[in-house]
Amino acid sequence: MVAQPLTLPRLAGDRADLHSRLAAGLTLPFERDGHVGEIRLSLAEQPPADEPISYWRCDSGILALSSPSPVLGLLSDCPLLPVGATQAEQAWYWTLYNQSLAASVSDLVGQIYPHPAPDSAEMPLAAWLTVSWNGIRARSRLQATASCWRALLERPGWRPVYRSLLHSLSFAVPLILADTVLTPAMLHQLRPGDVIVPTAPYFSPDGQGSILLASWRLQGAMQLTGPAPYHFVIADMETCSMNAPFNEMPARQTDAEDISDGVTNENASMPTDSSTANRLPPLPVTFNIRCGQIAITLPALQRLTRGAILTLRDVTPGEAWLCHGDMPLAKGDLIDIEGKLGLQITQMLSTPDAAHDQESDV
Repeated sequence: MVAQPLTLPRLAGDRADLHSRLAAGLTLPFERDGHVGEIRLSLAEQPPADEPISYWRCDSGILALSSPSPVLGLLSDCPLLPVGATQAEQAWYWTLYNQSLAASVSDLVGQIYPHPAPDSAEMPLAAWLTVSWNGIRARSRLQATASCWRALLERPGWRPVYRSLLHSLSFAVPLILADTVLTPAMLHQLRPGDVIVPTAPYFSPDGQGSILLASWRLQGAMQLTGPAPYHFVIADMETCSMNAPFNEMPARQTDAEDISDGVTNENASMPTDSSTANRLPPLPVTFNIRCGQIAITLPALQRLTRGAILTLRDVTPGEAWLCHGDMPLAKGDLIDIEGKLGLQITQMLSTPDAAHDQESDV
């Protein structure tokens, strides 16, 4: 059997971004003759080769429309150009047409005129252009190059389309209080009574802190008084990249001697011999300190704002878990260490020895 190389279609990064924006949908409101209208863009499949199109020039570049008259007629107070008009009449007409464009439409396209077919080999990107005004609706396929689309979508006024979501769609994310870095040897020595001082705390002992939810970094405070359920009240929020670090703190400790300061215990160090003296230093691993989950529905996430209240689930005030990913390794009590949040281990749930025995059995 001869393996054939896989040939994948290529897509430039800017075109991928345009695909995503158009697939989500965009709207732009306008007002004409006392009535509110709307321009809506949505991604369309490439047109058939025999679809009739006409070309138009605007300030952003060259556009191609499959059904220009209905959509253009709804954007301006000027009536449609009569069939059979001469070239001189057309020049006069389009000057009047552009002067009568709705203000927000004029800001979007500038001026629009008929244009001959361009000599370009670039594959255009197609979208559905839907114009609604005063109870009338018209649609045309719009094609343009990536540079023209970028110029159009950079204009102010566009609004993303937020489609309604089912209220039953809900999800939960872990409530992470802090991150801590431990070496395998330190984790092996961890016993009840040991105290972990987190490398990167996200909350203070009084419940003030930040959480990362979807593309939002939320600042606020936990409310843990009274009976459950408990809550997190949002005081401020900012958009952040999904690839950004959770919080902007000084560089985390990675040196083995510095990491050792993060755990205090009375266990002796593991014995070493000459065969281990020249080995590489232990690889540090990041663990989470968690205390439950944040439960939220997708519609609520869509409407998230300052002052909103998030519901916390599976929270026991004063208790937390040391986790690696979604696996809990230890349970403990939250403590105040000179104004910093710490965790004192009360119970080991999964020990390195148990994990090693399971691997040996396999």
